[in-house]
Amino acid sequence: MASCIGGAATREALQAMLAEAGFEKIRITPKTESRELIRQWDPDSDDAIADYVVSAYIEAVKPG
Repeated sequence: MASCIGGAATREALQAMLAEAGFEKIRITPKTESRELIRQWDPDSDDAIADYVVSAYIEAVKPG
């Protein structure tokens, strides 16, 4: 398993970037297993990081 947060963006920024690129019907849905995955990065920490980092499904349509 690999994880990467390089180039991470806020949900709002990601939606704006996709819209600017011409995508419509943008949906960003957090994965249900996301908190557990992030908790595995540092099991001794509190869950604070999971409040800011999320793994998500990203769906959008580019008309064309």
